[in-house]
Amino acid sequence: MMGRTAVSVEDWDRYHQDGRSARVIGDMEIRKFFDHAEPRKGMQALDLGCGRGAWTRQMGRYGLRTVGYDYSPAAVAAARAGGPYYGQVSFEQCDLNAEGIPVSVEPASVDVVSMRMSLEHLDRYRLMGDVRRILRPGGLAYVMTKVMEEDPPSIFWSVG
Repeated sequence: MMGRTAVSVEDWDRYHQDGRSARVIGDMEIRKFFDHAEPRKGMQALDLGCGRGAWTRQMGRYGLRTVGYDYSPAAVAAARAGGPYYGQVSFEQCDLNAEGIPVSVEPASVDVVSMRMSLEHLDRYRLMGDVRRILRPGGLAYVMTKVMEEDPPSIFWSVG
């Protein structure tokens, strides 16, 4: 994690138990995601660093079968309690820095990988190698990271 101090699971649990969230999902973000990802019912998605699960559920609304992973057991518990699930959303606790994306995720099996406000907390070199392994040809990685306080951009790239 290039020069960053790791945040403990207890710190993340306190953050999520306080009901905090990285960034409210706005209409512009939803439109841009829809325009770039072109989500279709039945697509497979992972949401890495899902927090309390709002974005994971948003992808489920599009019909994507989505698994949200988070380091914090408190976040996963809140995400599971948050509903609605749209019939295709689940949440798992996982230390992506220590374990990487679970090996149970088949290579080239995922259409969309989302890292919304989480990449800055993850070992990006290891993680992006894992993302490349699991994305289908033509799959999309959606990354939103804070660059400026008032307007974090979103970045899209595809595996071809």
